[in-house]
Amino acid sequence: MACLDVQALVANGAEVTSNLGIAGGNITMAIWVNFDTAPTTDLEVSIMSQSNSVESVQYNIGYRNTAGVLKLIMTRDRNNIASSTITFDTTLTIGQWFHIAGSYDGTNLFLYINGDFKTSGSGGTGAGAPGAQEAFSVGYVAHASGDIQPIDGKIAHAVCYNEALSAVNIKRISQSRPPNNDTNLVLYWPLNEGSGTTTNDHADRIGSNNGSITTAIWSTLHPQTTYK
Repeated sequence: MACLDVQALVANGAEVTSNLGIAGGNITMAIWVNFDTAPTTDLEVSIMSQSNSVESVQYNIGYRNTAGVLKLIMTRDRNNIASSTITFDTTLTIGQWFHIAGSYDGTNLFLYINGDFKTSGSGGTGAGAPGAQEAFSVGYVAHASGDIQPIDGKIAHAVCYNEALSAVNIKRISQSRPPNNDTNLVLYWPLNEGSGTTTNDHADRIGSNNGSITTAIWSTLHPQTTYK
């Protein structure tokens, strides 16, 4: 099996510009990530993001270095209106796979590592000002500001749901790959093609959300055996 190798000097994560029907509402995003290097001081790397052009709301899960303190973050940004962020101080061991998940239930944001709840806080409500892009991306965020960079590491098994999964279901998808017909699953990229510049969407839904990869680099590393 394979995974996508994202190098910090090249924005070579995967992206799709389809409308996933989330529109700033309930969401769960999750992915396996294995860092080669941590972000440097006062920089953030984007693990995965989703944005909607109708409500102009963007969700981002990232890994940030704030004055030498590493932290996992999740942000709900209402374009040019307000931004809500939760953080959890943690050092993700270099060269080790971690399952990262974040959700929003219409009121609060939640963060999980390896299926375990870590923190939550207000995510705000309402829409942003017009102007946000329609996109779902992993390994980098296509429309980021200068202090948000691509990750330097490997990624595999990205999922997006149009609901805030319960803690029980977050634990479930951290332990084994979700079924293609999982309830409210709107996108599932195993990211295990091993060649080419397209990653295939395995979620059973009307229409396909295959992702495009710029400068694809593949690795033979892979998360735990239940995800192969």
